[in-house]
Amino acid sequence: MNNSYKNWLKGGMLSAMFAFGFAACSDDDHFDVVINSESESMTLWQNIQNDSLLSDFAYILENTSFLKDKLDVHKDSATRKMTYAEFLNTPQLLTVWAPVNGTFGDEWKAKLQEIKALYATDPAAATAQEFKFAEHYIRQHIARFNFESSSDVQQIRLLNSKIVSFKSGDKIFDGVAYVDEPVVASSNGTLHKIVAPVAYKYNLYDFLESDSRFSSLYSVLSNPLYDITQFDPSASTPGAMNSVGKMEYVDSVYSNYNTLLNAANASVKDEDSLYVAIYPTNAAYDEAIAELKKLFNYKSTYNGSWSNTNLKWTYAKTFTERELDSLATTNAEKLFFSNFYFSPSSMGKEVSRSDKESIKNYCENNDSVIFTTGTVLYNPVPGSVNPAFTNADGSVAEVIEASNGIIYAVDKYQIDPAYSFIKKEETGHMTTKLSNCYFENVSLTSDNRNDSIAGLKDVDNFRRFKASSYKAFSVEFRLPALPSGKYKISAIMVPTAAHKMLEEQLVNSNYEPYVEQVKLTATILDDMTNDGKQLAKSAKLSVPSDAVTQVTLFEEFDLEYSYKDLPVELESFPRLKIEVATLDVGTKAKPKCEALNFYKIIIEPYR
Repeated sequence: MNNSYKNWLKGGMLSAMFAFGFAACSDDDHFDVVINSESESMTLWQNIQNDSLLSDFAYILENTSFLKDKLDVHKDSATRKMTYAEFLNTPQLLTVWAPVNGTFGDEWKAKLQEIKALYATDPAAATAQEFKFAEHYIRQHIARFNFESSSDVQQIRLLNSKIVSFKSGDKIFDGVAYVDEPVVASSNGTLHKIVAPVAYKYNLYDFLESDSRFSSLYSVLSNPLYDITQFDPSASTPGAMNSVGKMEYVDSVYSNYNTLLNAANASVKDEDSLYVAIYPTNAAYDEAIAELKKLFNYKSTYNGSWSNTNLKWTYAKTFTERELDSLATTNAEKLFFSNFYFSPSSMGKEVSRSDKESIKNYCENNDSVIFTTGTVLYNPVPGSVNPAFTNADGSVAEVIEASNGIIYAVDKYQIDPAYSFIKKEETGHMTTKLSNCYFENVSLTSDNRNDSIAGLKDVDNFRRFKASSYKAFSVEFRLPALPSGKYKISAIMVPTAAHKMLEEQLVNSNYEPYVEQVKLTATILDDMTNDGKQLAKSAKLSVPSDAVTQVTLFEEFDLEYSYKDLPVELESFPRLKIEVATLDVGTKAKPKCEALNFYKIIIEPYR
């Protein structure tokens, strides 16, 4: 949607939302209704057409097509759909709240002419604009069914899906007063005359489209790369084959979906939903993408397709700088747009959907909030307002109420990836290379478990890598597809004595028991060569023999290049190599470390 269209929608409609203070027509709980054979025998359209106070509204109805959605394209004036005037002439039961003349602002007639002219050059764009025009000027004032039958407060869904509360005896519809005249009964519903158009209630998506502060967000969301429109032949009406044997459709139906919003797992166009959103303003959005691109700092060359048989990479791929920047930008956008909505349903029973203050308090002050994707946003300073909901100066961001939620309009993006998008990972199940050792999976049961080993309660099994000779041995673990960033890397290790039968094997050549002594070093290898380039190496570490222990291998490892969200054909990954130093081979005595026992390898963000 172009900016001029957004501006007239915002200005032309919203500037006309004023109230006149007309007197009510009755003091009881119902309206006076015109009941006569003439009005009752006429349709809603006929009664609107015959009312001199509604000539503006009548003109709009006559000159606007009844479209299912913004994709309901008709090619030109000769194939125009049914108008709203014709729709109000059908036998469907409807309620209409018609604004009186002179209250629509100054641009509506010119806009209709502009849309009509646009059909000659761009029917799809014209259809989208005509549908949006109807959403604000017409569908905002019509509901299916007759709502005069009850004097109680009713929740009404308008044709544009917006939900409003209405009580027939209040003589006010969604904040707009009625004209001091009786309601007109018609053959297909009732007609109310109101003193101004009803204010259009923007939902979370509408604000992105209409508020210029968020134009950067909307430009990305509406990018055809993510906002995809497809022709649906199964839902379209076929006609006949043309001269080149191609089917011509009488009525073409298109479907639309947005991959970014789908990934966010949030139905932000749905008026029945309720979400909290963090929307950075334009400058803040640029900062956000720049910050998130740091997680996708790609190098020029990656290897692909690791062979577990040959323990080698089978090929490599090199990218240009432009390709790398495009890949980083695309992945940063996907990460950003899939993680800026929260649902009250994930905030606990103490938060009520109907209490926006409790929702805001939870978001701002809780130790963590869960995005609709399941990603957890932690508060880096528990007890203080989460910076994600504040401006650059530390003040809580402006809160905008949408029809289906609330928006925090932040002027600075302050979500630290280490407290959100760099996630804790657990691995240890995929190895790439074993040197001088072999693998066995060990299960602990009530019969073999050694309960004297501290921390063994929650361990049911572990992976054991046992030396195949009295030489140094090592195991390499395949690390997950990590983004660039700083990590703490640990190993939860289990002593051999945890298993009673294995403990019995801890004897020297004279069959005398000894205490296991595990000393190891850890190395991070990249994917540049089959043997790997060393990125970091730990000091020699000792592992206790009487307790399950989480051993910190690297307190602060800085992974310079990202392996996250590479093109699907690539299979590059860094490796963690754990090595036991050279054993004593000068004597016949058995070494005091014959195996490494791993429960988990843990990679977590360094904070």
